[in-house]
Amino acid sequence: MGCGTGVVGGLLRDEYCHTGELACIDPDEGMLEACRQRLSGASIHAATAETIDTIGLPLQDAIIAANCIHLFHDLAKSLSNFATVTMPGSMLCFSTPYFLPSKGGEYQGLARQALYHAYRIMRSRNLEYRHGVGKSTTISRHVDAEELSRSLSAAGFAEDKIFYKDLELTMSTLRKAVSTEIFASGVFPNLDASVASGILSEAFERTRTALGYRSDRTVTRSWLFGVYRRV
Repeated sequence: MGCGTGVVGGLLRDEYCHTGELACIDPDEGMLEACRQRLSGASIHAATAETIDTIGLPLQDAIIAANCIHLFHDLAKSLSNFATVTMPGSMLCFSTPYFLPSKGGEYQGLARQALYHAYRIMRSRNLEYRHGVGKSTTISRHVDAEELSRSLSAAGFAEDKIFYKDLELTMSTLRKAVSTEIFASGVFPNLDASVASGILSEAFERTRTALGYRSDRTVTRSWLFGVYRRV
């Protein structure tokens, strides 16, 4: 789910899908075109997590949702659909940035400001900004971990393995991460990847300067990794 350009799908196919079929799903046609070129023979579909129950998928042995759950517009509907297209014992594996209400959200605020500066840069250059479905706030949206746990249980998934990891990232490292071409093309798929990368890099530097942060200042980005089983 959220296959993007097919990089992770290629790794999954090579390592695990020796006898079955790999289904790649993403709402953005530009991403899917790149995926088709990378993964010949894969089953490729244009859909969101909210609509995968309408595309005729056979029951799946596993769903991989890497770095996309935080983009779902209707979490309950999406997880219910995951249950619809899986069978008892099927796996749901995911990774997603998250937050806990009891903890602060410095990274989220930082990301929102960087996105604001990116819009200003694009307007100054007369560039149109178009986002893939659900990706307009890719760098600033995070899942409430407590809500996700409740929603997974309600949809019929039981926890198998789960762990949380807080990554202490310097401002310099964050700038490099958000300005990689694969990340930038996910935020602004209508732009050339190198152009989008340059805009995000500049926007992040403007944000750092405006906040008075040094390049070696650290910010915590929290990640949730989980494996659940369909009951």
